Amino acid sequence: MSTAPTVIAPEWRLVRIAPDRLEKLPQHLPRPVQKVLCQLGIESAQDVETFLYPSLESWTRLDGFPSLDRGVECLDAILQKGSKVCVHGDFDTDGLCATAVLTLGLQALGFEAYGHIPSREHGHGISPASLEVALQGGADTVISVDCGISSFEAAEYCRGRGVKLIVTDHHLPDDTLPDVEAIVNPQLDAEGREFCSLCGAGVALKMLFSLSQRQPSHRTSRPAYKAVVGNAVVLAAIATIADVMTLTQHNRSLVSQALKMLDGVTLPGLKVLIDRISVKNGLRAEDLAFQLIPRLNAAQRLDQGHLLWKLILADAEQAQSICEELDELNQRRRSLQKRFSVLASDRCAQGQHMVSAKGTEWPERFCGLIANHLLNHHHKPAVVFHEGDALLHASCRAPKGYHLKNALDRCSDLLEGYGGHAQAAGFRVLPERADALLEELDNAFHQQAREGADHPKLMIIDQLQWPEINEALLESLTQLEPFGEGNPRPVFGTRGLLFDGNPRPIGADRSHVALKLFKEGHPSLDAVGFGMAQEVLALDSCGRVDVAYTIGRSPYTNRLQLNLEAIRPHSTPTLP
Repeated sequence: MSTAPTVIAPEWRLVRIAPDRLEKLPQHLPRPVQKVLCQLGIESAQDVETFLYPSLESWTRLDGFPSLDRGVECLDAILQKGSKVCVHGDFDTDGLCATAVLTLGLQALGFEAYGHIPSREHGHGISPASLEVALQGGADTVISVDCGISSFEAAEYCRGRGVKLIVTDHHLPDDTLPDVEAIVNPQLDAEGREFCSLCGAGVALKMLFSLSQRQPSHRTSRPAYKAVVGNAVVLAAIATIADVMTLTQHNRSLVSQALKMLDGVTLPGLKVLIDRISVKNGLRAEDLAFQLIPRLNAAQRLDQGHLLWKLILADAEQAQSICEELDELNQRRRSLQKRFSVLASDRCAQGQHMVSAKGTEWPERFCGLIANHLLNHHHKPAVVFHEGDALLHASCRAPKGYHLKNALDRCSDLLEGYGGHAQAAGFRVLPERADALLEELDNAFHQQAREGADHPKLMIIDQLQWPEINEALLESLTQLEPFGEGNPRPVFGTRGLLFDGNPRPIGADRSHVALKLFKEGHPSLDAVGFGMAQEVLALDSCGRVDVAYTIGRSPYTNRLQLNLEAIRPHSTPTLP
C-alpha cells in the first residue's frame, strides 16, 4: 500500500424529477419543497398531509406488531404477580435511554422495578457477568432493552438462577433465538415491518404504551405517570437520533412531537442537559445530534459511562454537577479525537479502493470516530485498528454505495469476529492475518466500486435563482423538519455568484470560513463553510463561483444563512 493521499471531490448531480410527479402535489407548496417531497417518495396529497403534520397516534396502536402484543401480555402477567423487575440495558445512548424509558415507566405505573447499565468491562449488552451484578438488586424478572436477541449465554444463566427473562431488542436476529419467556423485536414480525426502523428505546416506548393500555385507570391517571410519558418520548427521540435511525414514518412522528415537548421535561438530569444547549430559535433534531448527544457519547468513550445513569437518577443539584463533568469530558473527547485523527492521517496507508491506519495511541472506542475522519477526507472505505492485546480490534466506515458487512462476509475466514451494517462495522483479527485481510477487503471494495460505489456524488435537489432564496422559502423548508437520516436537509445549488468582500477564517483552529455571496442587482447573503477555510481561501476572490448549500439560520444572528456543502470556480454551463 502506498501512503500518498488521494482525495476524490464529489461529483455534483442535479436530481431530475418528472413534471407530472410534481403536479400531483399541493400546488401552494414552493417548487423546491415539492421536489424534496418527491425525492422522499411522497407523491399524494394525503401522504403530504401525514408527512407535514405528524402525530403520535401510531404509537398507541397495538396492531401490526405481533411480538409486542405477545411480550406485553407476558410482562403484564408477571407484573400482576408482584414480581420485582430489573430493566437491563446497554452503555450506549440508545441502551441508556431505553433503560430509563421502561424503568421510569414501570415505576410510575406502580410496579417494583430498577434499571441496570452494564460496565464496559462486561461488554455490550446482556451477559452472565452483567447479570450477576444486576440481580444483586433482588429481581426475579429481567427485561432486556436494546440487547438480548443473540444472548444465548444470558438466557441460560437466567434459567439456572430461576429468573424469568424477557428480551426486547431491535437488532437483526440470528437463525436461532434464545430460550426466554418472550421476545419483542420488530425484525421478527412479518406483519411489523413498518416498525423495523425503531431503535431500542423506541421499542421500549412502544412496550410502555402498550402495557399502560392494559392497566386500570388508577395506575395510568397518576400525575407521576403522565410526567414520565413526556420524559419517555423525549428520551426515545434522543436515542432515535443517536442511533442514526431513519427519521421517517414512526420515528418522524416521535422526534417531531418530542421537540415540542422539550420545555415540559421534568426529569432533572434530562432538563439540565437540554438547558445547556444554546440556540436562539428553538431546538432542532440537529441540535440534539451535535450538542446534546456528544456529551452522552463522550462519557462512554472516556470510560465514565456510569455518570449517565447517575444523571437519570439525579436531583437538580446533582444534575448540574454531572452535566458540568459531561461538558469537561466532551471537551477532552474533542481534543483526543483531533489528536488521534492527525496521527491516523499521518500514517494512513492507501489501497486502491480503501484507506487504513493502525495505532496503539488511540483506544479501541475511538476507532470509529477516526475511521469517520479518514472517510470524510478520502471518500473511501476506512479501516482503523487499535493495536493492543493479542487481537487487533478495528472499526470501519464507508461511503453510501458500499456495503461493509458484505465485504467482511467475504473475509470471514480471516476474522475472529465481526458485525455491523452497510456503512459502519467492526471486527477482530489476529495481527499476522491483518495484511491478508486488508488485501482481501481491497478486492471486495474493488468489486463494489465496479458496481458504481466508488465515486462520491453530491445530490442537489434543485438549482435556485438568487432571488428565490428568501425567508418565505426558509419557512416552507422548516415544515420538512426534523432532518436527519432518511430525511436529510436538502442541498440546493446556485451558479455564477460573487464574493462580497473577502472570506475570513473562523473557529478556534480557523478551519471554518465565513463569507458573503451575491448576484449583481441583488443583496448579499451570509454563508459559512465548516472545515472549508483552506478550500474557499484558495479561490480567486474576484472570480465567480458555483455553490452547493443547505439553507438555515445563523445560531448567532438568527438571520438566513447558507451552509456550504461544496464550492467550485464557475465553469460548467449547467449542473449535470
